[in-house]
Amino acid sequence: MKTMATIFFGILFTLMLIHTSYAQTPNLNRVTTPVTPTDINDMAVAPNGDLYAITVDQYNTGLLGIHRSTDGGNTWTFVSTDPEPGVSANGGGTLEIDVSGNIYITDKNIWRIWFENDVLQWEKLEVGGGLFSWNTEVESDSENNLFSRQNGDNGVYHSADTGDSWTKVYAPSDDLRGLYMGSDDRLYVWGDPGIVATSDQGVTWDTLYTGDVEYFTEGPNGTLISGWDKHIIVSEDSGENWTDTEMEEFYNGIYFDGDATLFANIANKGVYISSDTAKTWTEVNTGLFEPQFGGPGGMMMPLQDGTMLLRSTHAVHETANSQVLYRFNSDTKEWDAVATEDLYGYVIRDYVRKGEQEHAIFANRYFTKSVSEDNWTEVTTDPQAAWLAVEAIDQDTIYLAGLTNMYRTVDGGSSWTEIEPEGFFGFGATQLFNAGGYTFAKKNLGLYRQDRSNGNWVTISDSFDGSWSKIFFNEHDGSLFVNAGGAQRSTDYGDSWNEIEDLDGLINKPLAMAFQDSQTMFAITTNSMKKSTDGGVSWTTINDDFKGRVFGNIDASHFEATSGGAMLLNVDKPDAEDPENSFGLFYSDSEGSSWTHIGSDQNYAGSISFMDLVNDELIIGTAGFGMYTTGELIGTNIADGPQITEIPEDFGLYQNYPNPFNPTTILSFSLTRAENVTLEVYDMMGRRVATLMTAEKFSPGNHQVNFDASHLSSGTYYYRIKTPTARATRAMTLIK
Repeated sequence: MKTMATIFFGILFTLMLIHTSYAQTPNLNRVTTPVTPTDINDMAVAPNGDLYAITVDQYNTGLLGIHRSTDGGNTWTFVSTDPEPGVSANGGGTLEIDVSGNIYITDKNIWRIWFENDVLQWEKLEVGGGLFSWNTEVESDSENNLFSRQNGDNGVYHSADTGDSWTKVYAPSDDLRGLYMGSDDRLYVWGDPGIVATSDQGVTWDTLYTGDVEYFTEGPNGTLISGWDKHIIVSEDSGENWTDTEMEEFYNGIYFDGDATLFANIANKGVYISSDTAKTWTEVNTGLFEPQFGGPGGMMMPLQDGTMLLRSTHAVHETANSQVLYRFNSDTKEWDAVATEDLYGYVIRDYVRKGEQEHAIFANRYFTKSVSEDNWTEVTTDPQAAWLAVEAIDQDTIYLAGLTNMYRTVDGGSSWTEIEPEGFFGFGATQLFNAGGYTFAKKNLGLYRQDRSNGNWVTISDSFDGSWSKIFFNEHDGSLFVNAGGAQRSTDYGDSWNEIEDLDGLINKPLAMAFQDSQTMFAITTNSMKKSTDGGVSWTTINDDFKGRVFGNIDASHFEATSGGAMLLNVDKPDAEDPENSFGLFYSDSEGSSWTHIGSDQNYAGSISFMDLVNDELIIGTAGFGMYTTGELIGTNIADGPQITEIPEDFGLYQNYPNPFNPTTILSFSLTRAENVTLEVYDMMGRRVATLMTAEKFSPGNHQVNFDASHLSSGTYYYRIKTPTARATRAMTLIK
């Protein structure tokens, strides 16, 4: 009886465990990440005196952030980052703020930015121009007229409605170098054609100077100052007449502080000032970091109080005696260093963990470390590209992708080979993943697949006719889902696609998807949240709204599901009625019927650039606020029902079915506990020919994995499973 009682209470306790929710709201902790040294690409002053700066990484390969200072540059606050990282390979362009406080940024495109309930909003402006044109500069006048300078077609465009519509108003035959808005709303355009100006928004133009000029500014009392090489030209009558003075040095630029002083960058000498309209100059380099070669210099920005700021282009930001920004003291004629680490970047583009090795893209640079280490090590390639994505197949084989290039290493990063598939120009990717012996790469509207056994690449997105916008990858079984009007699903790595009727149409198309395992998954559509328990074949609605809001209005940028069914959802768009609590990261252990706002005190709401679950451990990368992790398993809800009784008593690797096979077969195994599983295939010589998974977390129970041997020849092969507690090997026969 004692034995029976023990068994009874043991079963009862087990049932209690089965029906107990183990989910707890994740406790997010910031982890150490490399500081990304930055350069200031441009600055602008808002009507209220706030100073804004665009920062890029030191390779000038991508915009890291927009920063704001309310105290003249002494301290800075991160505001936002590029909403389309990698769209432009030359980083952030220029910054302009109109009299209404609208911010305009050029990064190939023009973005209009404004604050709504203290949350920064982005809108891309369609300016026009040719296929190979890009916007490089924006100027505004006191009536909020905008002017854009384009390279490619050398045009100047005008907008009278804050960027909603544009008209081309100037089309020179030679290259332009810049725009300058004068104090009287007169727009100056300068470059190879010389200097021209308009006072009527581009309807008529006056030619002020003919000949190549390299810089332009307006000085004291409306004086116009320009020049090239060693020549400085000055006009005191609005451009009617010019005085040409040849100097002893090359002048790289002249700036006016808005009061009475001109500042100049002189090649190899540094900064000089003039109080007599460029007639005489005095050196003012005291306090500046001076490099070994050349002189200190850089871009200058006058503040509303007449103070001049200097962004040093030569500062080595990681050294203690160098600074990003300097302020000129007009009394001592010296420079004071201000603002350093506040302008550093903490942008995480991508992250992947394989076994005990971690890989990440910080800013646009590739770093790696082991799980047991605290510090990251940068891995360089030649050339050093602007990386956007990383994927690790195993500890030796790693892919890196940028917008126009892709590299691979097979020796753990000691050497790299550029991937240049035949027929592809500027091959790159913004997203990488792998499954079933294939590497997948997404770039714009192209989805490409490489067979790693032979290195060949094929395009697998042709059937979408360019209409697809998002791809979702189920890492549990390698199935693919795309949003192509409705939804399509592939279970053979992209060879064929089937439409999903329950996710068809405009309001049912998937905006985000999360995968609990190979069979259970969730989809957010325009008007509902849906669930599938048969691998995505059929779907049922489980929620009609998110905290009273339509799903289509929340901008769900990242969506994940744990092995226990808990959900993590990042909402980018706030609710106007409750902006503080309506966007950011949310957690649910009730299949979305209720949500808990998490991480709100960490201040990264709306800035998550990467989110993934690694063995049910949440990894968050942000655009400016660093990297966070739960550091523990989360969301281990044990569902009701019989699946708990299906946990096998023993670990097992079973005979594949069918066997013999051609070319696909199913490999089955069972686990008595949640473990990391590695599954590999070897030929008769002991050479590894396929890696189906590396240290991937599986829950207790019976599991199946599809194996496609299309790339292999007939023969006997061995498939081996390995976990931290067990391993097994079986043979299978491929007959073609």
